[in-house]
Amino acid sequence: MSQPPSFEPYQPTWTQPAPEPSPPAGPAGRGRTAVLLTAVIVLIVALAAAGTVAVVQTTRLEAARDRATELAEEVADRDARIELLESGAATAPDTPTDPLEDLLGADPDELLDTLEGLLEDGGILDGDGPFGGDLEGLLDGPQADTSGCLADLTDVADITGDTVPEQIASSLDAVEAIRGDRFPGTLDPAILTSEEVRERIADEVDSGYSEEAAGIDLAMLSALGAIPPGLDLRQTQTELLGDQVAGFYDPDTEELVVRSDDASDELDIAGLLTLVHELEHALADAVVGLPALDDNPDDEDAAMAELAIVEGDAVALQTIATAVAVSPGDLLGLLSDPDLLAAGAGLDDVPPYLASSLTFPYVAGPTFVCNAYADGGWDAVDALLQSPPATTAEVLFGDPVVPEDPAPLPGPDGFELVEERTFGAAQLSWLFAAPGGDTEQALEDPVELVRGWQGGRISLWRQADGGADADVVALAFVDGGGLCDAVTEWWQLTEPRLDGKVGTIVCRGDQVMVGVAATEDVAMAAIGG
Repeated sequence: MSQPPSFEPYQPTWTQPAPEPSPPAGPAGRGRTAVLLTAVIVLIVALAAAGTVAVVQTTRLEAARDRATELAEEVADRDARIELLESGAATAPDTPTDPLEDLLGADPDELLDTLEGLLEDGGILDGDGPFGGDLEGLLDGPQADTSGCLADLTDVADITGDTVPEQIASSLDAVEAIRGDRFPGTLDPAILTSEEVRERIADEVDSGYSEEAAGIDLAMLSALGAIPPGLDLRQTQTELLGDQVAGFYDPDTEELVVRSDDASDELDIAGLLTLVHELEHALADAVVGLPALDDNPDDEDAAMAELAIVEGDAVALQTIATAVAVSPGDLLGLLSDPDLLAAGAGLDDVPPYLASSLTFPYVAGPTFVCNAYADGGWDAVDALLQSPPATTAEVLFGDPVVPEDPAPLPGPDGFELVEERTFGAAQLSWLFAAPGGDTEQALEDPVELVRGWQGGRISLWRQADGGADADVVALAFVDGGGLCDAVTEWWQLTEPRLDGKVGTIVCRGDQVMVGVAATEDVAMAAIGG
């Protein structure tokens, strides 16, 4: 359903955000506000490309260490020659200490070994490593491939500063240097405490995600086994985003906020990278313009695809900045920060479908954007922002998809159509990844199974008198190949886990339809079977 209530810190897709992370007609469109439209989840952004960034940092450190060794050897050889020429001269000075040690704040050999350990068995990126308990769930899922953004890198000045104003200026310089664009005006980022950020999020959810919208989302998602019946989506959204959102940029007011529990002190590396992420949102908005994520309230799939591009752009630049403007020592501090790792714990406490909807823009988005960047640089990225993909299928697979509308569903007699909206390939893959909310029942390769998606919608009908039998939910897809078998397998695993609901599936030609109701007759009537 659109995406989980405000689950993409940017326009949920059911309530409105993207990802990153706004509002389609259903819950999606009426919810997410502009502020959440540009929020960033530190954990996801920090770790999504950790592997590729660590590789780049390892390469940089190896090169720097080798060069330092060469310089030391040259100095030693020179002094040896001088000693031979100057009979009786003082003993040649000792070979200088490694010039990188002062720069990096630690022995470069130790840093290199530690960085390499990030990529090896038992390392921080390994589910069995020292932080496996915190990272295993996150890293088990799809990961962003930002390698396309990490080719032919040009070094820029490291992001530094002893005060927040100095750090903001340094971060801005790095973003402009990487982007090749300059801000047309001035920016005055605000630093808010965690409590202040939580209060802002609570206000946004309260005003932007109504009880009615949450109820519609609940009816749709629970009928599909994606979330438990009775889940308080507004509260879940408030609590999860309160813990996850590290900053946001509001394109309507041009407000840029970064979260820091000590606003008077300098930002840590996680805060700086969040600042870089949000600065890219602001810069892209100023020089290119960000997509209006809430322009098509009924097309949540398109809104999610747009959000993936918005977030993909910011994560792409953030990844480059991490590789070229953050020292290896600071990277180690980021990747081994227990507070940062703990920030993702909240994702384990929500239904997998909601967690997937939250992370999708930060995983699939950067992969898609970096592939474009590899082909055409920032011009190609700007073109995506100006004309984003129309479907999450294109974001997932790279090929444009012109979605087809499934055949209209009649709905059962005596029921009124309450809500109808698009249901994309990404959303379907989240169902496949956790039938009935159980990831252990996941279909094999959920993403590949939705490659045949050519269009999809979800509908909710309700009886006027309410009651336990009041809601009927139906899915309808256009099948380009293989979707019928996959949907059938998913439903066979899901239906036994539902409470008080039954369903039926009909595959007719290129149409795949699923009806869910209190009785099989009503479910069948909903899809015209």
